[in-house]
Amino acid sequence: MLNYAPLNFDLCLLDVWTTLAHGGQVVLVDPDYAANGRHLLDLLVRHEVNVIQAVPMFFGLLLDVVQPAVDRLGLVDRVMFTGDAIPDRTLAELPKLFPAATLHNIYGCTETNDSFIHHLGSGDTAATPPVSIGKPLPGVHTLVLTGEGTVRTGELYVSTPFQAAGYLDRTRHADKFVPHPTGADDRPWFRSGDLVRREADGRVFLIGRSDFQVKVRGVAINTAEVEHVLLEHPAVLEAAVVAVPDPIAGRRLVSAVQRAADSKLNSLTLRQHCARRLPQAAIPSTMQILDTPLPKTSTGKVDRNAFAKPAEPK
Repeated sequence: MLNYAPLNFDLCLLDVWTTLAHGGQVVLVDPDYAANGRHLLDLLVRHEVNVIQAVPMFFGLLLDVVQPAVDRLGLVDRVMFTGDAIPDRTLAELPKLFPAATLHNIYGCTETNDSFIHHLGSGDTAATPPVSIGKPLPGVHTLVLTGEGTVRTGELYVSTPFQAAGYLDRTRHADKFVPHPTGADDRPWFRSGDLVRREADGRVFLIGRSDFQVKVRGVAINTAEVEHVLLEHPAVLEAAVVAVPDPIAGRRLVSAVQRAADSKLNSLTLRQHCARRLPQAAIPSTMQILDTPLPKTSTGKVDRNAFAKPAEPK
């Protein structure tokens, strides 16, 4: 089992302790080399890894360095991606890289630990977007609510037998660890902040974040949707969108993208791409185009706070 997660990240509970408890071997990734795709590929091959659980960034790093005709990691039989939404292009390449592996999408907030799983199966047909976060694990209770009550689209509330009791900083506690919104039971519930859609068969799809909902010139915008549109451009590898204060408009959107190697992508062509898919208010006023990966948090997610003070518009 490969352990890619830092040891202060809840993913390592499965990677390290569960694996050791069942007699398995754990391959630890040195944090100093966690962003080195060639080092990661070497670990997988040299140690004949069978099981991988990692954030989408890990698989993106691998795909940057693999040679499809050579690096087919046939000994890997389980691949789990978790911690963030996986880009459609990354998902589409996973069956080619791991031809013998079954794919799984795992969802869970750190506060509740993993609470949903979706088995995609194996082969190319398994990697068809959009990807559901699946159905709740045994013992997990969920609600999808808006201000009008329980519906199929809204904010996800989760209650699990293994969730945290609260934060050490109690000022953060009150609006997250809450009783049942309608008083229907006495379980402790966690308000995730994730916006989801639940289908009639019980599958749940992640569609954004409640804290990604902003108003720009009076128009409600979901910055996660803007990021998705940016990522649809074939020359964009990563994208981040944040809303920053503006003295005139109140808020404005700024974005940063990593473009593909040897790409001629510029802000004009990227604006034209956005204009065909988004309302005018949702097109970022500032577009930073980088040739290097975007800054990451310690858990491998894009650090949007790094773009809170953007450069001048290009």
